[in-house]
Formats: sequence, structure tokens, C-alpha cells
Amino acid sequence: MLAARIHEYHKPLVLDTKGKSTADLRQELNNAIGKGELDAVIDCAGVEAMIRTGFELLSVGGHYASVGLVGDQINIPLFPLVAREYTYHGSFQGNYNDLTEVMMLASQGKIRHTVKIISLDQVNETLNLLWTGDVVGRAVIKF
Repeated sequence: MLAARIHEYHKPLVLDTKGKSTADLRQELNNAIGKGELDAVIDCAGVEAMIRTGFELLSVGGHYASVGLVGDQINIPLFPLVAREYTYHGSFQGNYNDLTEVMMLASQGKIRHTVKIISLDQVNETLNLLWTGDVVGRAVIKF
């Protein structure tokens, strides 16, 4: 799944990537926003196929950010990375000990959180709510 906020004048957009080629996704983006490339991608999954797709959809000078850490390597072609002047950012917070401590606090009831379960057809509406700061806690898509 690809979620994008292309420009401040565009509403957030979610595209289902399952079974679609990069060309299909470019066409969907172009139909929705008049542009078949993205200026930036924030990847929260770290799945190799999605990383490749994300880089393939970046515009010249685009930025790709991996949030979290899945696996121990990525496999992307070097030439487009350099020739199209992409920037790759990584973010990793916490470690196994931190996770263990958080799980212990949660089991003791010392961590409270709010989770809003949404369906796939509510994604765009929820992205708008996130953009305006009207979602408290975490919104989770249930398939």
C-alpha cells in the first residue's frame, strides 16, 4: 500500500500496490494528481519489494526515508540512486532491551494507548484527520 500527500493542495492519497507494476502505479498517480512520481517516500514496512517500488516512483532529487529496521540489508540499483540524485535517510530508535522494558511496563498496565481500528475504505478520511491532528493515538488498518 502506498500513501502519499503530494502537495498541500492535494488531499492524502492511498494506492493499493498489490499485484500492480510500477507503470500501473505511475498511471494511477498521474490520474489522481497529474504527476507520476513522488518527491518523498516514508517507508514504515521495510519490505524489499516495497522499497524497490518506492525508489522506482521517486522523482529526480527525491528523498526516501526508512523508519524502523526490518532485515539487515536492502537491494537497490546504485546507478538510479546516484544519477537521479536520490537521498536515502534511515531512522532506528530503540533496541531489544528497550523493547523488553516497554513490554514489561505494558504488562503491568503502566502504558496506556489509544488505537483506532479503521477499514481500508476509511484510509483517505483518516489520513486527512491525521494531517489536521484530529486522531488521538494510533490508527490501524484492519484488512
